[in-house]
Amino acid sequence: MAAPSVLQRYAAEPASTSSIDALHAAHDDELLHLIALNVFCRKEDNVLIPWTARNSSDMLHRDSPHAAILAELRKCPAVDIYLNTGVRDHGYCEDAMAYTLHLQSRAIPKWVLETTFTDEDGSATTYFELCPRSAILFMNHYWEEVHEMPRFPSTKKIVLMPNVEMGELKPSHYHRVDIVLAKSRDAYNRIWAWYNQDFNNPRGAKVLYTQHTTSDATVLVRNASQHGQLNGTLAPKNFSQLSVVHANGKSPFKNAGRMLQCWKDHPEFPILHQYSSDDWSNGTYNELWRDKPPANVDFHFGKFGHYINQARAAGALVVTTDAPPMDEFVDDDSGVLIHGITPWADKATMGQNFMFEVPTRAICESIQDILAMDPHERARRAANGVRRYFKQRQYFKQSMQTLQAMVYQR
Repeated sequence: MAAPSVLQRYAAEPASTSSIDALHAAHDDELLHLIALNVFCRKEDNVLIPWTARNSSDMLHRDSPHAAILAELRKCPAVDIYLNTGVRDHGYCEDAMAYTLHLQSRAIPKWVLETTFTDEDGSATTYFELCPRSAILFMNHYWEEVHEMPRFPSTKKIVLMPNVEMGELKPSHYHRVDIVLAKSRDAYNRIWAWYNQDFNNPRGAKVLYTQHTTSDATVLVRNASQHGQLNGTLAPKNFSQLSVVHANGKSPFKNAGRMLQCWKDHPEFPILHQYSSDDWSNGTYNELWRDKPPANVDFHFGKFGHYINQARAAGALVVTTDAPPMDEFVDDDSGVLIHGITPWADKATMGQNFMFEVPTRAICESIQDILAMDPHERARRAANGVRRYFKQRQYFKQSMQTLQAMVYQR
C-alpha cells in the first residue's frame, strides 16, 4: 500500500539553526501569501482566484461586475489553472494554488469559460476570444469536457498535472495534451517511457520534471510570534519529547489501520495523533478500542493536504516508505525510511508498482528505531528535511518559469 506519512508533531517552529532561520526570513512573506490563497480556495468554491489575491474582496464571482472580470481576464497569463467546483479540497487546493502563485496566474471555474461578458462600452467577448494562446492546466482527469467546448481555440495548449497512479487517467488524456508535468523523478521516467512507445505521442507532447511544493502552516505561528500575538514566547522543538502524527484523510491506502494496530501492540509507544476520515480507518479504530482508546492514541476525524511536504516544512521527522516517489522526498539523512515492503499487483496507464504492502511489523520497527535514536540525530534529520523542502520549492519555482517559456514556443 502507499506510504504511511508518520510525522513527529510539535507546535513550535523548525529546528532553530541559523540557516533555517534565514530560509524562513527569505520565504515567509511568500508562504503567508500561499496560505491565504489556499484558504480562499477551500472557502470559496466557485470563484476566480487571481494570484495577487490577499483578501476575500479580491475574488471574482459569477455576479461580479463584468468590467472587473474582464480586467482580470485580459491579463492572459502563459497558463490558466482550471479548477471547477467540487474538487476544492485540501489536496487539490494545495496543487492549484502553488501553480496559481508561481505562474502568476489565476484559478478559473467553468462559468468563466461559458459566459459572454459585456464591457462598459457594450461590446461582448468571451474568455476564449481574449486568451486564445494562454494554455490551460488540468489536474488529473478533472477536465469536464472543457477541451471539447465549441469555442475552445485550436491555438490553446493543454497542460496536464497527473498523479500517474490514478486509474481514472486514460491514454486519451495523455494523447490530447501538449505538456505533461512530472512532480517526481519516478513519474517523469514513467511518462517519458510511455510516450516513447511507437506511435504513442500524436501531438508531440513534452514532459517537464517540475518537482513540487506546498504551503507551510507553521508560518502562521512564526508570524503571530513576530507580531506579539502569542501568549508567551515560541519554544524551540524538544526532540526528547516524542509524539507522532499519522494523517491519511479520506484515503484508505496509507496504512492507517496498521498504524493503529502497531500502537495496539506497543502500549509503550509515544502518543499517536491519527487523522482519518475513511471507513476502513474508523472501522479499525472501533474494532480495536471502540469507546475506550488507550492514553497514547488520539483519534481525529479530519483531513490534510500534502502530508510529506507539509511535515517537512514544519520541521517534523518524517517516516515514510522506502519506495518511489516517497524516497525522492525523504532519505535516511533527512528522515526515516520503512524497509521490508513488497509491491502490490496494481496497474494504471503509466505502469504498475505504485502501491506497496507495508507490514505492521515494519512500521513498528521504524518507530522503535526513532525511540532508540539520539535526540540530536532526530533534530539533525528533521532540519535536513526542512532544507530539502526549501530546495525543492526553489526548483519548482524555476520550473514554472520553464513552463511559461515552453507555452510561448510555437
